[in-house]
Amino acid sequence: MDRMNYWVSVGNHEIVPQGEGNNHEFEIAANEQELDLLRELFDEMDQIDNSLVLKRASTPYEVFTPAGQEVKTLPYDKKLIDVYRTIYDLGLPNTKEHIRGMNIL
Repeated sequence: MDRMNYWVSVGNHEIVPQGEGNNHEFEIAANEQELDLLRELFDEMDQIDNSLVLKRASTPYEVFTPAGQEVKTLPYDKKLIDVYRTIYDLGLPNTKEHIRGMNIL
């Protein structure tokens, strides 16, 4: 499959073809299968985030210790690292350099 260049916004969970939009953080080269994988990771992040919101909304006065908060958000954090790892793997040199500089992988 041919690879095309795309821009990715992790915060907005967006993947757009290069040249479209102006709110991107990273540039990748990917084929359809690789794009599907990245989209699935974003969908999984949304599901985890929604689950955390629903749990928190049902216990609005629960006091979280820092350690307790970390345990609750661990699945989201792991998925976020999976997203950054995938973007790194598909990334152009400037993207890889930026993610290395973030020191998250």
